[in-house]
Amino acid sequence: MYVFSVIFFKKRHVSLQGRLNSLKTCNPSLKVLISVGGWTWSGGFSDAALNPGNRDKFVESAVQFMLDNGLDSLDLDWEFPNLIGYGNI
Repeated sequence: MYVFSVIFFKKRHVSLQGRLNSLKTCNPSLKVLISVGGWTWSGGFSDAALNPGNRDKFVESAVQFMLDNGLDSLDLDWEFPNLIGYGNI
């Protein structure tokens, strides 16, 4: 089962993340992931992939975010990476 939601991480969403992760106690096989990018939010990927330093920073921050929030996986949804005009270089 997949559940999608747009969450802008602010203080009020901390309880939502905690409740979501608490479901793992009821269902140990539940996997919680975050998906970044998508149809209209892929503009930053081009800059993140531009050079080895940017890629390293992106990966390090993504892994740290997953660890800090008890997430199991990361989905990178980079739409149309070669299409000019969507923030791609």
